[in-house]
Amino acid sequence: MNGEPAPGRRRIVGWAALFAWLGLYAGSILTLILTEPTGSGFTRGSNRLMDVLLWQVLAVVPAVLLALQVRGDGFRRPVYWLARVPLLLAALLFGGILIMIAWVIVMPAP
Repeated sequence: MNGEPAPGRRRIVGWAALFAWLGLYAGSILTLILTEPTGSGFTRGSNRLMDVLLWQVLAVVPAVLLALQVRGDGFRRPVYWLARVPLLLAALLFGGILIMIAWVIVMPAP
């Protein structure tokens, strides 16, 4: 009666978010493997990188939904923390990209 969905429904939405995240994450890896690089010179293969980043950005949506679904009653502690793994992987990926960009900006040219 407090506006929260029933625990059974939350569990179903949580599982659906997990499978959606797994599909999108696998799609990003398959895109990297199966897409032929285009372009020439320095930009060769950047189409694959942009496709992978697009799939990863799309995978953040179910990762956030999954993290939100497991909070609250009815879930044991390991499930609570394991549901945050997709969000942690996304944060590591985008954090790594930001660190590389900062590295290029800060480091002097040889």
